[in-house]
Amino acid sequence: MTEFDNPGGADIAGRTTRQVRPRHAASLLVWREGKDGPELLMGRRHKSLRFMPDVMVFPGGRVDPGDAAAAAASELRPEVLAGLSRVGGTRLARACALAAARELHEETGLSMGDPPALAAL
Repeated sequence: MTEFDNPGGADIAGRTTRQVRPRHAASLLVWREGKDGPELLMGRRHKSLRFMPDVMVFPGGRVDPGDAAAAAASELRPEVLAGLSRVGGTRLARACALAAARELHEETGLSMGDPPALAAL
């Protein structure tokens, strides 16, 4: 196992050996009904990447500073905003939603609109 398999540096008992500063991030689960059942969109991270190389992941990534103020064609539905706001508040919830939409487009070319329609979440 490398340090990248275990980014927190925890030993088998769960004790960390170094400090890791968490970052806000967001992912989207994109699915559709296929002929044989649900199909889920995932990608494989390149094997040369430092963080989680050669791992299957959902589209997503970190929240960038500009995400909180980015434009949206529509806002999050009230029930979605309420659920996402429980931990970090409405500004962070909106920033996470916009980060997820931005990362989806950057990683897959799929778009939720320009600017993104957050009501689709």
